Amino acid sequence: MKYKLLFLFIITINLYSYSQFNAEPYGPTKIVLKNGDTLTGEGKTKNKGYKFRPNKKAEPYFIDFSTIDYIEQTLFNNDPIIFKFFQLNDRDKYIRVEEDIVDGPVQSYSAIRNYTATMEGFGSVPMSTTIYYVKKKNEDKLTKLGTYDPIIHTYQTRVRNYFKDCPKLIEQINNKKLRFQHGLGKMVKYYNENCISELNAKPNNLSNKKP
Repeated sequence: MKYKLLFLFIITINLYSYSQFNAEPYGPTKIVLKNGDTLTGEGKTKNKGYKFRPNKKAEPYFIDFSTIDYIEQTLFNNDPIIFKFFQLNDRDKYIRVEEDIVDGPVQSYSAIRNYTATMEGFGSVPMSTTIYYVKKKNEDKLTKLGTYDPIIHTYQTRVRNYFKDCPKLIEQINNKKLRFQHGLGKMVKYYNENCISELNAKPNNLSNKKP
């Protein structure tokens, strides 16, 4: 019975809308620019740039995302969070993400999106989901993998395609030693530790083969 209720709970979710940056309040901020300069004050992310002011009495101005290395910002009285801004490889618009794994040939980032789901019998329920992104260390733009969904397997398919050059990792996924619902971090870490050396060795192995 409980599984039927869970299934009903899932399928009655209607279309939802993500909260926009426009609703974000000013928060204490440290901005580190790519030219090495550091700014302190308060700011918030807007769609057209990072809106910053040195203090509450100062006139705010926009800082272009492309000039920012990272920001350290306090949101909603929580602990400071380090954010970075990237474009996606299929669009020019910048997005804000948190660093997950940045040490290694493949780096992973994530963004938490809040939304409201309308459910029969429950009304509007605030919820959140994590969207995962990756990029190679020498790349400037992110590849969006998406968010884990046990019913719609778009995220799972994108992960398999992105890491298809490492059969060992795909085998770990197929054998359920690495599970999608546990997040992307373990897969990226496995790839960096077990796949890169093997991939780098392939050209040498081929060149050493005798005709």
